[in-house]
Amino acid sequence: MRLVQALERAREGEHLTVVEGLAWLSQLCVREVIVNGKMADWTIPEPRADVKRLLEKAGVKLPKRLASDGRRVHTKTRLRRKRVSR
Repeated sequence: MRLVQALERAREGEHLTVVEGLAWLSQLCVREVIVNGKMADWTIPEPRADVKRLLEKAGVKLPKRLASDGRRVHTKTRLRRKRVSR
């Protein structure tokens, strides 16, 4: 909810909807830096000019890099179903 509110304020004068702003932000990525076969850290590339302007208006400051503790996050884990089968 806070992200939507921040985008509502930040999009003034930009001629875009909140949905479009979210689509822009979804294109942000992180690069994995691997040294000697091991993950060292992540870097955040410079965003496009329009995304950068949107982030500045929202008051968001991205770091240049993120430190890694070496752990991997697996996002393709199946969740247990809590639904009752019929």
